[in-house]
Amino acid sequence: MLSGTDRLKTTRYSKRNLNQTKKADLSDPSLSGIEPEVSQQSYFKTTNGHSVNSSAEAAIDNWLYGASIAHNYGAKLPANEPVACGFYLPKEKIYIEYFGRQNEQNKQALLNKRRLYKKLALALIEINDSDLKQLDKALRGKMSEFGVNLNRVK
Repeated sequence: MLSGTDRLKTTRYSKRNLNQTKKADLSDPSLSGIEPEVSQQSYFKTTNGHSVNSSAEAAIDNWLYGASIAHNYGAKLPANEPVACGFYLPKEKIYIEYFGRQNEQNKQALLNKRRLYKKLALALIEINDSDLKQLDKALRGKMSEFGVNLNRVK
């Protein structure tokens, strides 16, 4: 398990930094599929090399990595719609979504995504801002609801 300091160890990439990094090292697999010219959003590089969209997602990714839980970031949901998940745990067949703060702009999108998970009968763990304060406790508790025993992880 990563310490609190290691869990939050991420590198933030702005659009400008991604352009510089991409030019410097085109073989970096964590940058594949990122189109910095299209997005103004910042990216965060996690301990295991994933590039994620927020510091909250970086904390989740780092926690999963520290717990030795195999996971994919941004995998396509098994649906006809081109929708990506936050995290997918292939061994456990569980999806994790960080929904963060809900506001009028993203409220409908979040509701639609929840409906899609329900329609597809997929196991979903939702993480919100209050869960981030005690991420270890939140993820252990929510994963145990799906029968995942994390006692092996200290």
